[in-house]
Amino acid sequence: MTLPVSGSISLTQINTESGRSANAAASLGGSRNLVGVPSTGPIAISDFHGAYRNNAPTTSGATFNYYSGRTKTWTIQLSSYANDQDGNAMTYHYQAVSGNGFSVTAFSSSTGQISCRLIAQAEYEPGETHWFGHGQFSFYTVDVHGSTSPVSIMKFYIQYSEINNCFPSGTLITMSDGRQAPIETIKLGDSLSAPYIEGMLDESLDHWEAFTSKQAFTEMRQANVVRIEPSEGFILDFNDGLLAATREHPWWIQRDEIWRWITVQDIELGDKLYRPEDKAVIEIVSIDIVEDVSMTYSLDVEDIDTYLANGFIVHNKDIP
Repeated sequence: MTLPVSGSISLTQINTESGRSANAAASLGGSRNLVGVPSTGPIAISDFHGAYRNNAPTTSGATFNYYSGRTKTWTIQLSSYANDQDGNAMTYHYQAVSGNGFSVTAFSSSTGQISCRLIAQAEYEPGETHWFGHGQFSFYTVDVHGSTSPVSIMKFYIQYSEINNCFPSGTLITMSDGRQAPIETIKLGDSLSAPYIEGMLDESLDHWEAFTSKQAFTEMRQANVVRIEPSEGFILDFNDGLLAATREHPWWIQRDEIWRWITVQDIELGDKLYRPEDKAVIEIVSIDIVEDVSMTYSLDVEDIDTYLANGFIVHNKDIP
């Protein structure tokens, strides 16, 4: 039942609208909080007219949090009820389904529409303080409209991993015997091919990331997987699928004829990757942001801190 927008309103109608039995004892004062009239001051029956008009739909679960080191599926159903500005009753159902974004299904008993759209993607450095924490975020807004004007605007966010040195599912990792395996199948203790560059600093040393070299590669060694961190996040794609990763992963890049460690977010068009298998130097010709969220994996290998992703030399550690 919905309160009429004109004419008389009985206490029985108020009880019904408030979820009470029709013959429950009630007063106008006792119904203030239930139907949204002012909490203080005198009220009259006429004040209940429109008490449900132009009200923002009430929802729960409009904030979804995701923290690093875990996989999670969002399956959240929201229902809300409101009238548009013309007094037409509307019922909304929202459903968030897993993984790569957000979808909404809406049903209306009268006029009205609902839309959900991505309004921004933002990334914040770990360690910075924000009211919602830190890491990677997608910001969404849900706009609920009546026939001509907004009824409500709800905003929420999804927080993704703080781990930003990851490769997406399907990235091929070269094993020590030369085979390639998808990163999601790698296990603790697996032996990987580990490119060694003469003079390269161990990650335990300060300023290891400042190491540079005129040679791309010295010899192939072996390293064992000692830690695997599954996560989710946004990735950058290079050369239309040649290699992709989250923003802070260090790759072995040639720039201005010098090889150095450069994070994915700082790679520029014209930079070059190195593939030891065929000694190929591949120029970066395109960089694309993948808007959907990807399942990703971070590998820690020892005693050499490098491995091959899709055949190219990459590091196993964030650049501080």
